[in-house]
Amino acid sequence: MEVERSAYFPTFDLKTIIPSYLKQCKTKGRNKTMKAFRAWVREQIK
Repeated sequence: MEVERSAYFPTFDLKTIIPSYLKQCKTKGRNKTMKAFRAWVREQIK
């Protein structure tokens, strides 16, 4: 099921954010990208 907004993070534009981090995985590696994504989420929920 595809939805426009996340039920848990309704203010995040996940349709844009997730693909950009997936692209980063290919160049920077999974671990660095996941670390950056988690840091971004922490900043957004402050």
